[in-house]
Amino acid sequence: MIINCENCNKKFNLDNNLIGENGRLLKCGKCNHTWFFKSHQKQEKEVVSIDGLNKLKLQEKQKINIKINDTVNDKSKKKIKKNNILNYFIVILITLISLILIADTFKEHFSIIVPAINPLLENLYESLYDLQLFLKDLIS
Repeated sequence: MIINCENCNKKFNLDNNLIGENGRLLKCGKCNHTWFFKSHQKQEKEVVSIDGLNKLKLQEKQKINIKINDTVNDKSKKKIKKNNILNYFIVILITLISLILIADTFKEHFSIIVPAINPLLENLYESLYDLQLFLKDLIS
């Protein structure tokens, strides 16, 4: 069954069994509008606004309240998590490179606080150069 949100006209595809005979309180996943939807039995669909639900008890509202989300499935959520991990890794890598560049730029000033900064930076650059040569040998 295809149901339209009253507020933003977003279409949702719901199973008929989820609505039931008495209808159900629905919430749009796009605009968060809430309305009571009663499925058709002998007539067309009847949609009642949320103001008409004031007579329902709080427990009944909680039982029939479902949220319709227009979100991605579980596989896409895992893909998003993997992308987040990759994004964090890239941010950390850029941060480390920027810290090394700052340390190299101000190494004369930092050598007062950390006297061994010059040999550390030289060793780092030599290690990066060795890594570059190793990768070139692997490719060729």
